[in-house]
Amino acid sequence: MKEKIVDFFKGICIGIANVIPGFSGGTMAVILNIYEKVIYAFSNILRHPIQVLKKLWTLLVGVIIGIIISIFVIAKLLVMFPLPTILFFIGLVIGSIPGVWNNAKKNAKIAFKDIVALVIAVVVMVILPLINNTNSFSGDISFFVLITVFLMGIISAAAMVIPGVSGSLVLMAFGYYIYLVTNIKDLLAGILSFDLSNLGNTFLIVVIFLVGCVLGVIYFAKLINILLEKHYKTVYYAILGLLIASPFVIVWMNYDILTISIKLLDVIIALFFLIAGVLSVIFSSRVNKKDE
Repeated sequence: MKEKIVDFFKGICIGIANVIPGFSGGTMAVILNIYEKVIYAFSNILRHPIQVLKKLWTLLVGVIIGIIISIFVIAKLLVMFPLPTILFFIGLVIGSIPGVWNNAKKNAKIAFKDIVALVIAVVVMVILPLINNTNSFSGDISFFVLITVFLMGIISAAAMVIPGVSGSLVLMAFGYYIYLVTNIKDLLAGILSFDLSNLGNTFLIVVIFLVGCVLGVIYFAKLINILLEKHYKTVYYAILGLLIASPFVIVWMNYDILTISIKLLDVIIALFFLIAGVLSVIFSSRVNKKDE
């Protein structure tokens, strides 16, 4: 029972991370020391659906609740307390790097392919937000829009599986982030108010996107699971590169709100939350080691 409750709260953290531009649900899974467990489960969900759902249902419920919380709450926190909120997220990333480094260097010396994987991961993370930094999309509901939304679901979900790569960042890079978040928020608001009369198109868009997400997570998780089995060390060096570059991406994608009316007290409070983020990961890692 204790494990189910812990998984539930870990799921909430992963759900929240998936909605924050520049942050990664995969990163949060690494921070919480359940990444390999989640990858293995999703890569086997089609073969053993009952067993996987029985084992991870509380985690999945937590993810869904985390996404709902983040859509309604994180946006407000970023508006009201942008600097402390974002630096706390960056602190989580920084605090997770030593643990990933320990996994990467485990049992073997670093090879050339490991360095290549790390460098490529850093370059991809730095280049991605520079491709098309736009948050707007407008267009009528058409077959093309629905197909594009479906593909965005697959791509963003695949990105969520990779620690350090933000699915929200990918949506933002393609210009679909606000469009999809707005539709999801409108649908959730309609459900909570029991008024779905004017949300036909919104419902269709969200369902198509979620179907793409599910397929992306399942099939990409299978690929990651295979890579972990055959190239464990190289995969973790790639993850390390993604984490190293992730703070740059978080700052870059939120630069506008970070530079609005910053005072000395704001900086001091933000640095406190940065340190709190780092320490919370270190504390979580020690608790996990004791449990093991």
